[in-house]
Amino acid sequence: MAPEDRLILVLCWGRLTPELVAEAHELLAGPLAWDRIVDCAIEQKVLPPFRRNLERLGFPGVPADARERMNKLCRANAAP
Repeated sequence: MAPEDRLILVLCWGRLTPELVAEAHELLAGPLAWDRIVDCAIEQKVLPPFRRNLERLGFPGVPADARERMNKLCRANAAP
């Protein structure tokens, strides 16, 4: 499994265990294709929980443009 796909899977859990947090940090430390990650999270309809868990971790290694794109999409999704 590609690290991008694994990161999405790990961070889509409602509650992160210490093991999932450790795995997420390990994945986030490596090179990742952030456009692909965001596109896949949108396609799989898991962007809000994915982004929420990234925020809980402090967005380590997440480029500003990917963070802003996720924030905008989640705000638009939450708008009435």
